[in-house]
Amino acid sequence: MFLGPTFAVDAPAIIADIETTFPADPHDPAIASLLGRLQQGLVGLSGRLASVGKTVIGPNLVGADDSGRPILRLGLWVEDLGFPADPPSPPAFPLPRLSDDAARAGFGLVPLLPRARHLGLSDMPFGVSIAASALQTFVDAALAAHPDENVDSITVSMSPPSTVSTSYQGHVVLGLVPYTITIEETLGAQTRLGHRPVPADGHI
Repeated sequence: MFLGPTFAVDAPAIIADIETTFPADPHDPAIASLLGRLQQGLVGLSGRLASVGKTVIGPNLVGADDSGRPILRLGLWVEDLGFPADPPSPPAFPLPRLSDDAARAGFGLVPLLPRARHLGLSDMPFGVSIAASALQTFVDAALAAHPDENVDSITVSMSPPSTVSTSYQGHVVLGLVPYTITIEETLGAQTRLGHRPVPADGHI
């Protein structure tokens, strides 16, 4: 008789590590309410992903420790429709979520993310990571929802540590002239003299 899980949980598609000043209980009613509101805001995205056979699962939240510094790990999964997650419980949680054990297994596949230096009691340094496969799924769903006869495909790729490239391929002028457009974005923050950090720039 097999009593273990019948599926493997992969790493979160999107993960945020948030450093806090004290340990927090992921099951605290206030935190659970916040997770519910986050999930309600993801219903539209999950519906669009259904057009490419995917769904949003989560968010799930677990606590961690980084050399005595408490961390809250927030994760979202993008999985095939029918993935065996815990079923929705509307209206608070209209989307599926992972069990606590499954979520911990998924988080365990991703080392703690680098974060900014803690500057004061009110600071909450955080790091965010998104998988290239998740970006590609979002792009595929967007193209399926808004097809363009001039666009054949959109491909997303990454170059460590922080460059995302998006390539558009298609045809114009009655489908006779092929084109390729590549947009490169450097993700992160740049500090400008006398200013707070601002998003890094992209270029074509």
